[in-house]
Amino acid sequence: MLDDRGSRMIGREFGAVKSALDIFVKDLGLVTSSAAAQRFPATMAATANSLFLMGAALGYGGEDDSGILRVFEQWTARPAAETPGRTSCRGPPTHPPDPPRQDLDPNLLPRSRRRTP
Repeated sequence: MLDDRGSRMIGREFGAVKSALDIFVKDLGLVTSSAAAQRFPATMAATANSLFLMGAALGYGGEDDSGILRVFEQWTARPAAETPGRTSCRGPPTHPPDPPRQDLDPNLLPRSRRRTP
């Protein structure tokens, strides 16, 4: 699935609809409401549903579901990493990881992750 959608994400081919984002909204809505009826905490499905709902609210519902990438881009206020010439999502990332953020309050981290001066 990632190989198929990943290549459309890399190519930013959101207009050529193979599977509309609204289909995920419908299907994940059915999954989460069925899970809730059984008192089952389908937390990953609920989180995914929220992200696809954001995409629909932004007007991407009728476009290809690979356009969910734009939700992350808007949410993080930065474009997805660009790798010239890359046409597949297979293999390790070709860019270095982001440096640790310095603007986070260390007191918000769990005690096991806090650095002591």
